[in-house]
Amino acid sequence: MNLNEFMKEHYLNEKISVTGVGSDYNKILLEEYTKYLLDYFKLNINIKIKLKKSMGKSFGYVDFNVALSKTPELVIEDGGVPILLNRLTHELTHIKQVINKELEYNKDKEVIKWKGKEVIFLKDYNSKMDYNKYKELPWEAEAINNSETLVKPFKLTNYYKELSNKDETLKMLIDKDWLIWTT
Repeated sequence: MNLNEFMKEHYLNEKISVTGVGSDYNKILLEEYTKYLLDYFKLNINIKIKLKKSMGKSFGYVDFNVALSKTPELVIEDGGVPILLNRLTHELTHIKQVINKELEYNKDKEVIKWKGKEVIFLKDYNSKMDYNKYKELPWEAEAINNSETLVKPFKLTNYYKELSNKDETLKMLIDKDWLIWTT
C-alpha cells in the first residue's frame, strides 16, 4: 500500500459519499445540497447516498438499522434535479427522525413508533398502503412537507452560490437559472 492509499484509508474522512451518479456536476450538486440539509437538520454525520436507475414502486428508502450506524445510508431513484433533491430531502428527513429518536422501530413487536407512541405495525406499513393513509403518517407528513419546502430556499444559500465555482456545467445552469425551479 502506498502512502496515498494509506492516508485515504486511515485519515481522510469523506463526510458525504455519493455513488451511482453519471455526471460530475450532479455529484457535486448532491454533495452541496446534502451539506445544506445536514446543517438545516443540525446533523453532524457522515452519510452515504446511493442512486439507482429504477426502484419499482419506491422512490427511496432508509433502513432503520443502517440509519443508526456510524455512516447512515439512503437509497433514492435517479431523476431530474428537482425530483432528485425532493427525494434526497425526504429520505434524509427520515434519517434525522431516526437519529433524534422521533421515529423508532420495535423489533419485538414489529411496530413503528413516532415520538414514543406506537403508530402502525410493520406488516401494515409494508403492505399496499393507500397513498392518502401513507402521507398522513406523521413521519411521512414531515418528510413530504420538507421535500416540498426545502429545495427552493437552497437557491439562497452559500452552498448554492458556491456551485458555480466548482463546475463549469453547474455555472452555466446557475447563470441561466436552469438548475432548480419550482417543484
